Formats: sequence, structure tokens, C-alpha cells
Amino acid sequence: MRKSEVALPADDPFGKRHLSRAALAWRIGGRFVVSPTPEQLQCLSDGDYALLTVAPSKADQFGLIWSPAPIVLPYHADAREHPICAARELAGLELAWPLHGEQRRAAPLFVDGQRRPLRHKHVDSTFQDMLLAAGVSPEQASTLSMHSWRIYLACALLAAGASTSQILSMLRWRSDEALRLYARLNDSDYATWLDAAADATIDSIRTSNVVTLAEAAAANEHREWLRKAAQAHERLFDPTATPQHTHDDAVAEMLGAANGLAAAAATYDAQDAA
Repeated sequence: MRKSEVALPADDPFGKRHLSRAALAWRIGGRFVVSPTPEQLQCLSDGDYALLTVAPSKADQFGLIWSPAPIVLPYHADAREHPICAARELAGLELAWPLHGEQRRAAPLFVDGQRRPLRHKHVDSTFQDMLLAAGVSPEQASTLSMHSWRIYLACALLAAGASTSQILSMLRWRSDEALRLYARLNDSDYATWLDAAADATIDSIRTSNVVTLAEAAAANEHREWLRKAAQAHERLFDPTATPQHTHDDAVAEMLGAANGLAAAAATYDAQDAA
């Protein structure tokens, strides 16, 4: 999620376009629950989920794209095996501060110790504390700031083996491919990939060589185009070949020798194999 989806700027009032407790629902024992009782929350077990409906954002200003497909957070009862579990923490919030009906719409989902809306300054100070606790020098920490948690999750999902389209879908990066996949991504698949990302190990060598999703998509398109152009060039200079689409032939003539094109396509394949 982006910082702007979790916390508010200093002077912004909490309103309908921000995440409220009403955005949080549950699937407990196979049943959908929008306002859980303490008894229901105490029955949470592995296989249950917290379901978070995202608020409108700059990429989806009216909540038409992503809001119908909630974020699925798997619940894990064993804190030793799963020390990081967002659903377990949210269940603790529900138990400590139970809200029902319209109360859920009026209360922010993310709050400070006084149950006031979480602000950017709270997120920034927590981020700085985490950097210092991790051994980052105060000088270096002061140059870093938090905008989004999604880049790390993208790297973790990639390291865990998720496909490009699954990463685009889970991180709500808007594209036609992502929208098609999101509609087919069921709750158990979403939770499985999220658990795999939490267990993934990311080191500097692997992350430094991870291409961006846009670069990966562009490389695939470029590779296929080079192959087609090489084939068209061969046909252009082969008098026995059947004439093909004039546009392909014209492109091939402009690009030059077929051998060079084939070599360029092979370079991409070699990079993939490496």
C-alpha cells in the first residue's frame, strides 16, 4: 500500500475517501462477516482471512477498479511460526476497540495510540526508528523517506516465484493484463503468494539485478518483434518465399541483415537463461 492510503497529511480531516474500519471484513469458518463479535474473532484459525477493501486512489479515483476485489490477508494463529501476520494484528484491534454498524464507518482503520487518524509524521518517524534499529547511520537514515510498501513486496514476490502478471495484480498496478488476472485470483491463491513473499529472502545481488516490470514486459515484446522482423527479412531476399505482409517486409528491409536481427533476439534468450 502507499503511505497516502495508510496515513493522512497533517491538516487533512478524516473522511469518506479514507480507509475506515468499515473497509475491514472477515471470512471466518467459511462465512463472510462484516461486523465480527468477540466470540467470532476468538474462533479465528488458519485458513481464515481478513478482507480489506481499498479506498479510492489516484489510479482508481472512484473505486471502480480495485475496490470490488479486496486485499486478502491470511490469518495465522501460531505467532512463532508466523511472527508477521497483518490479520492477527487487525483481529487484536477489533478485540481491543470493538465497533459495529455506523461506528465502523466513522472510525479510521489506522490510528495512533489515542485512536486518532494516523498521520504521515507517525509513519515517517516509525520508518526512521526501523532504519536506526537495523544499523543504518543517522546521516544516511535522514536521506531516506517512505512513499510505498509495494516496491519491496514486488521484489519479494518475484524472489518467491510469482509471475509478472500476478505481481501486477496483487500490487494494484493498473493495466489490462492486471485487471484480467485479478478477476481470476481467488482468495486462497492470493494468500498463498502473500505467505510466500513473507518467507522470501532478498539479498543485494538478487535485488540489484531484478528488472522492473515495465522493462521485463518491454523486453518480451522487443524479442518477439525482432524474431518476426528477422523472418520477414529472410523472406524479402528469398525469391522462392511466398510474399507476406508488405509492412513486415518494409520493416525488415529498413533493419538490415537477418543474421543481425536473429543475434539480437538470441541475446535476450541468453540473458533469460543466465
